[in-house]
Amino acid sequence: MKRNNPKLPMMMMMALSFCLFIVTAFSSCSNRQDYTNAIPSDATSVFSVNLQIMAQKAGLQEAGNRAALNKLTEALKTGLSAELQQQVEKLMENPADLGIDYTAPVYFFQASQTGLAAKMSDRNKLESFLKATQKDELFMGLQQADSYTYTYNEQLFLAFNETTLLALSTPSSMDIGQMNNDVRLLLAQTEENSIKQQRFFNELQTRQGDINMALSAESLYKYYPQAKMFSLPENASLKDLKMIYSLNFTNGKIEAKGNLYTEDERLKALLEEQALATPHPIEGKYLAYFPESTLMLMAINVDGEKLYQLTMAEESIRHQITPEQSALLHTLLGAFHNDVTVGLTGMSANGVPSFVAYAETDDENILQSFDEHWKAQSSAKPMERLGNGDYRLRMNSVSLFMGIRGTDLFLTNDQFQYDHIARKAEPSVLEADFANELKGQHIAFIANAEALFDLPLIRMAIGFLSPEHQIYIKMAQNISYINIGADSEYGKLSLALKDKDTNALKQLTDFIKTFIGI
Repeated sequence: MKRNNPKLPMMMMMALSFCLFIVTAFSSCSNRQDYTNAIPSDATSVFSVNLQIMAQKAGLQEAGNRAALNKLTEALKTGLSAELQQQVEKLMENPADLGIDYTAPVYFFQASQTGLAAKMSDRNKLESFLKATQKDELFMGLQQADSYTYTYNEQLFLAFNETTLLALSTPSSMDIGQMNNDVRLLLAQTEENSIKQQRFFNELQTRQGDINMALSAESLYKYYPQAKMFSLPENASLKDLKMIYSLNFTNGKIEAKGNLYTEDERLKALLEEQALATPHPIEGKYLAYFPESTLMLMAINVDGEKLYQLTMAEESIRHQITPEQSALLHTLLGAFHNDVTVGLTGMSANGVPSFVAYAETDDENILQSFDEHWKAQSSAKPMERLGNGDYRLRMNSVSLFMGIRGTDLFLTNDQFQYDHIARKAEPSVLEADFANELKGQHIAFIANAEALFDLPLIRMAIGFLSPEHQIYIKMAQNISYINIGADSEYGKLSLALKDKDTNALKQLTDFIKTFIGI
């Protein structure tokens, strides 16, 4: 059997996919979405991408982007046969000629193989395009099976019928018979034995993101075991815990929102118990004490006693600390109630950060308890009791100041912050653009990108970068702030841009055009 020429097949497909993303802004149609029946029921990860909506948000209907598309088309045609060049030009003018309906989401999935499922609009048009690729040996010749047409190369096995395009990654030692058997079974699936019988997939389809994703916690922890923060109930499985997220591009912001989903009652109970450690929205009691230029801010509403119980419920932690350390941890965590707020307020010329932290406590003796424990450490330098009742702990060249004002515990390594402890800053973070991000959140972390890039140390470091790296810095300097947080229902990650009036995807597209010179 004649083998396809391995030259540039994947590059060709990647470039063509990018072109298709651009031109879907100019096409539309609608059919039943039964093509999702081809997604295997045991898929551990599923992504849906709304290409037409994203193309519209990217502003690809603008004349300037048409010109960029023409340049990209000319580059794509280089080295192709005349027949395929003609097909590419035709496709760029009318994406419907590919025969795929890009108004319906395209689904990527991970099961025993990585795959893609898309809705067909015209089977004959896709056949015409694939036939045109044969002279360039990008795919093998089209072949007919019982109910579908297929072709393949060293990376992909493509199969399609009247409703569905299915693309599967090929193993290093491909067995065409086995591939056809897999495809035949997937294309024959009904709603009852496809991914649709998984409730998490139905939940995924309700999300309104430009990109929606459902990931198995098991697949995440397989590659990032350090991300696992808790032990499972007996006989429970991470396969039954899904992370469902939606990504949206809006004016001036990229937002991802998601939650953990499970039908296992034991896992539900565990998640509900963990949520009790951060039971209420952040009150914002200490925000007025932090300057608007604060570099990073973390705020959390916490039940310290519950946090201690959850911490000690972890067997791996219990075995690593002594009873004395456990008692101290209980004293410290158990004393915290409601808001805890920590801010990175500055950075010295040699890179030493300044921070200040506040926490509400109902234990007026918490510092004395810590002092007694510290003294018990024979190698530790003793804490110094100051005249006003506060404490100072010297560690090398750094002094840590700590004390209590009413019910507010504070800790800082900055003399200026200590001299102005519990005083309102003018202006404060309450006037910052990211202040609204904190409303309703139970936990929040803010990185003030504008303030970070304005640091003299950072500006000096950027000056030493090569022009190639400064291009990426220029893109990053369009960021205003980054927020990571969670409320009672969803986790959230948002990236806010300085330009608040233009869709974030259009801003990203314009940067890419400039970067690649089209």
